[in-house]
Amino acid sequence: MTLPLLKRLGSTNFLDCESVSHLVKGCSFAQQVLSELGIFTSPWLPEQSFVAWLCSAFDSFNYIARRTFVVALWAIWGSRNKIIHEGLVQSVREVVNFYRIYIKEIDASLSSLLTTPTHSDSGHWNPPPVDRVKVNFDACFDPTRLHSISGIIFRNSKGHLLATSTIPNPYVMNPEMAETIACDQALILSKQLGFKRIEVEGDALLVISKVVNPMNDRSTLDAVYANILEKRGDFNFLSFSHVYRNKNNAVHVLACVGKHNPQVRVWIEEAPQPVEEAVLRDKGWFNPLN
Repeated sequence: MTLPLLKRLGSTNFLDCESVSHLVKGCSFAQQVLSELGIFTSPWLPEQSFVAWLCSAFDSFNYIARRTFVVALWAIWGSRNKIIHEGLVQSVREVVNFYRIYIKEIDASLSSLLTTPTHSDSGHWNPPPVDRVKVNFDACFDPTRLHSISGIIFRNSKGHLLATSTIPNPYVMNPEMAETIACDQALILSKQLGFKRIEVEGDALLVISKVVNPMNDRSTLDAVYANILEKRGDFNFLSFSHVYRNKNNAVHVLACVGKHNPQVRVWIEEAPQPVEEAVLRDKGWFNPLN
């Protein structure tokens, strides 16, 4: 892109930000966005390196401010790239709004992941119709090892176990990625087991929302979401539903149990004892005699 075109776009200072250090030090656009979000960084001393300044800034921030700072820089950098690659100039307000929508989605996802398992009056696991199989999935994410365990449970209209599985996954970056992989693996295993009419349930609101209402947000997980959508043709009936943790407790227990199994495990009409106990509790809510 030539300099005259950059000048016509009207944000040459922003477009000159060829490094993160320049972005946070000399870019007035970035400073306006950060200011709108309530982030005010300490002065950058001439003798300070970028890393030293960044460490100093992080030390002065609480958790919320650190998250705001990092996500805001990512949003600002993405806006800069839109100018260069698409000729699209965003205002400070548009970048701030993008940040707030993104954070809202992340908070919704984390909230569903961190909810304590409970059998409250707000609802319990419900069986599918006679001609369908209920597939519940969940993921146990380890942020220290960047590793996850997918848990998958298949049950019929009587709540009987048809199959269960735990699958370890390396190189997992965040909870959304862990849950998205688990959803994809639930469909793969459903096809392998010959289930053609399935109802898929999970407690990750962000994942279910993106599957039900696909969006191209240029996420690093776009390819995984695309894989999920492509599998729709493998089934005669396929639905996705978000449920709260108390309706997904049995598979959550399974995913936690899977942390002790370094290999892929599949059980047919059975499961580890803690999981079978959770399944029996689920059956008791709707059909205590069977």
